[in-house]
Amino acid sequence: MWAEWIETFNNGTGSDIKTVYAYGGDMEYYPEDIKNPTQTYLSAASIQEIQKYRQVPGVEQVIAVVDGRQDGTQDWAPDLSKLTKWEVDLWAARTAWLYCSYPEIDGLQIDLEPAGGKYQPNLVVFLAGLGRRLADDTANCKTPSHPNGRSLGVFMFPADVTPEVYAALGPNGYVVASGYDLGPNPAGDPNTPSAYQGLLTTALQTMISAASKAGGSFVVGIPASASAHEFESAIGKDKNVTTGVQQVDYLKAARAAFDASGVSKAPGFRGAALWGFSVGSHFPNQAAPADAIYFHPSNPLADDERAQYIAANF
Repeated sequence: MWAEWIETFNNGTGSDIKTVYAYGGDMEYYPEDIKNPTQTYLSAASIQEIQKYRQVPGVEQVIAVVDGRQDGTQDWAPDLSKLTKWEVDLWAARTAWLYCSYPEIDGLQIDLEPAGGKYQPNLVVFLAGLGRRLADDTANCKTPSHPNGRSLGVFMFPADVTPEVYAALGPNGYVVASGYDLGPNPAGDPNTPSAYQGLLTTALQTMISAASKAGGSFVVGIPASASAHEFESAIGKDKNVTTGVQQVDYLKAARAAFDASGVSKAPGFRGAALWGFSVGSHFPNQAAPADAIYFHPSNPLADDERAQYIAANF
């Protein structure tokens, strides 16, 4: 549904959105299913979506985002820490085969949260299994259209990135670092642009150091539309907040943090990712409508000032 917006941006600003991160399914765990307890879903609708974005002028690659809450309250939450390393590696193998079956998919981004603490050891096993197979011939990931295999990104907060994560990602791997929702405030309590700038500067310095030590690569998500802490308005679950801040002000704070940290000159830095295109960004993601907080605006390119600022500065 955002293809026309991206095409207009690419045709009209002199700057291209070259990579699209498109929703590509989720991971679920069903221990009662003896034959197939670990399941990754890729729907026909997601394939059609990816094919559509792949045709947008200026777009060079489409990455399928595969997500899940490891700490979810459902019994099918994909908590890798509950599985053996063998089960985790098998899940990685099945996931690689599934996504590499489609030539339109140029890579995966794994978004299994939380990514730190007790969840990280087996997440690293999963990433290592994926990273190896996406870059070699064992899962049909190297093809004439993808001679070097497919890429592998993992979404994390900068504080959770470790040398083990980078080692697991393999030759086509990189970290997608959250450059939003930083700091201790609960969801729905906004950061001011100045507070956000300070938090992002510190986070970027953390990422620069981690990537430099590991010889790794990273991109940084920025709140080009509303996050749970950088937003114009929030509605729902006893929240009715209008910040008086325009979303472009958070982008200006992000640009200042980029400059202060020197991230644009860091060897491993691969650019900014625009968070996020959504019909309605909300938290928590799995809440019923009555229990969720909805954040606005939800389209990074919805107004000319913001789109032009993105084109000129990121």
